[in-house]
Amino acid sequence: MYGPSKSGKSVLVRKVLSTALYVEAPNSDTAEGLWASANTKLGTHTTRSKGDESSSDAHELGIGGGLTGIAQLIGSSKWTKSRKNSRGATATDPNNIVVTKMLLKKKRLLIIDDLHMLHRDEQRKILQNLKPFVDAGGRVVLIASGHRAEFIPTLVPNMAGSFTTVRFGLWSGPDQLKRLAQIAKDGWVKLRMQAPAGLAETLAENSFGSPQTMQRLSAAVVEANGYDAAASELTEISAPEDWDDFYMNSLDPVLSEVRWVKKLTRGPEGKPRDHYPTHNYGPADGYRLIMLALRELLPQVDIDVNVLQRRIVEITKDEPLPGVTLPCPRKVETVKKLGLMSKSAATDVLDELDETQLEALVEQSGADPVLEYQEQNNQVRIVDPLFAFALRWWPI
Repeated sequence: MYGPSKSGKSVLVRKVLSTALYVEAPNSDTAEGLWASANTKLGTHTTRSKGDESSSDAHELGIGGGLTGIAQLIGSSKWTKSRKNSRGATATDPNNIVVTKMLLKKKRLLIIDDLHMLHRDEQRKILQNLKPFVDAGGRVVLIASGHRAEFIPTLVPNMAGSFTTVRFGLWSGPDQLKRLAQIAKDGWVKLRMQAPAGLAETLAENSFGSPQTMQRLSAAVVEANGYDAAASELTEISAPEDWDDFYMNSLDPVLSEVRWVKKLTRGPEGKPRDHYPTHNYGPADGYRLIMLALRELLPQVDIDVNVLQRRIVEITKDEPLPGVTLPCPRKVETVKKLGLMSKSAATDVLDELDETQLEALVEQSGADPVLEYQEQNNQVRIVDPLFAFALRWWPI
């Protein structure tokens, strides 16, 4: 199962498959670490012992009463002869063998969450470990986000046919928007708060299909209305007077997604950049232009690079600034910057790598990028809906 982050994939799978063994891949950096974690959860042992041991012999010597001297004083005597000989061996089984064997025995399903966050070599090892388990009838659910998830079925030859893929999308249809709105309504009822008709639906339409973002917005409404836990009567909720101000203030500057908006807009350090004139945003360099175009294309989150480039052209003015050859970046320059932005998004938000360092960067593990550029299909994908929300409302 794969799809955007913060869309409820893990919650759904764990609720439906409540008896499965659930393992989170990011808790370890390696395949062996993942299997060790699974083994710990199962409470199984990887060490086997085998040995044998001989017993001791006891004998008693009796002395008759007709004897004189010391023998008469002792009466009888016991002596023991011990023979103890131990032979044995211990063996340690690989964690993956122990875990999969126990799962087969118990007929339990295995769930591995966020597999995409491990390095691709470690993902491959895990799938190789899973192949005999699946061949023996074992069942596995792999949960992943972003385009890295699409590579998982291709990591081990002749295994693609063992996968049934389920793409988990954002909550964007009419029925799903109703469910998003219900999140707020249920929460307000528990807090003894009464909202005007249509308020929850308005929040749902602006949550970018994310239940987590919907929770954040409904909580922000409660906070803005001065929630009092000690109140005995129903509290009336009023809608924000300024929606733009409300949405922006629902985001905290320290929020990771806000930091990513600021970091990707600023771009990495490097050689001096050209700035281009825009109709509404003042002079902007290539990185800021990309972010502005992505924002204008929202709520689309899977965007063709050609569409993105056309929007960049529309944002910029016809005449370049003095000292700049063209009024807007060429597509080849946009594509280069998208590649660097995608690499940057796969690092820690606090890492500050310049353009040269990003160009030399190989695939990163342990990351859940908010944005990815997919060169193979010429697409930019916003993976994190909360990042999309921050991109829409945070000043850039």
